[in-house]
Amino acid sequence: MSEAFVPLEVGALDRERFTGRLRTDQLGELMVAELSSSAQRVSRTPRLITESDRQLWQIAVSRRGTARVEQDSRQAELGPGDLVIYETARPFHWTFPEPWAATVFTLPREAVPLTAAQSRHVTARRLAGGSGTTGVLSRFLLDLAEHGASMPPSRSRRLVADLAGLVVSLAGFDGGPERAGPKQTLLAEVKDHIAANLGDPMLCPGSIAAARHISLRSLHVLFADEPLSVSRYIRAQRLRRSAADLLDPRFADLSIASIAARAGFGDLSGFSRAFRATYGRTPSSYRRTG
Repeated sequence: MSEAFVPLEVGALDRERFTGRLRTDQLGELMVAELSSSAQRVSRTPRLITESDRQLWQIAVSRRGTARVEQDSRQAELGPGDLVIYETARPFHWTFPEPWAATVFTLPREAVPLTAAQSRHVTARRLAGGSGTTGVLSRFLLDLAEHGASMPPSRSRRLVADLAGLVVSLAGFDGGPERAGPKQTLLAEVKDHIAANLGDPMLCPGSIAAARHISLRSLHVLFADEPLSVSRYIRAQRLRRSAADLLDPRFADLSIASIAARAGFGDLSGFSRAFRATYGRTPSSYRRTG
């Protein structure tokens, strides 16, 4: 589990017998993991967080047994079909008092359209899977886990791109009291500016601050509570765009260098290293296999 996700502490509650199974599939930047095991407790502690700066946003669908997840001073009790959202940048604890099975959907944190404060609003809340819109979502996710690997890369990429927004919407997120604040409005405007100018190799914190008529210090303060700094956010968005373009049939005739340039990368070797570090494959291998 630590190798598939992030460093975790796993302790068996049944000391006499322990069994477990983990299988993962990759749909673009979405990882789908099916897990089952004996009774256990799984923890992401502050010490383990310092060992890895990998920040993931996860959606778990319980398939068998009962479970409790704790994060951000809340806890959710889950039964079969129920969903819960949590993320790895902050401590969390899972307790499975009996044999259990779950499917976990994992996205890079930067792929989720929520600020850090907004994400804290939706973690560790039970989303009932038995009925209503969250029941539809639960069935959709389990169907995606079963059949997603057989989808054409272009179709699965579109589903993955919409998944985080769909989950947030059906979770009933209302943005909280800070949604319409000036800081969040400015942050959204900055992110829109970044998205509109990703292909410009000169896009950087300095050019963004100048375009938005704010100081460079104010820009960095704006991103202080975000999962990524402004520079790392730009890099992550460029990698996401290049990954999407590599699977887009409209760009099938473009070279890897042209794909990199479209996303704002001026150095092909640097792009290839960054892409492999993020996606675990070279750009050409990713393009072939999706």
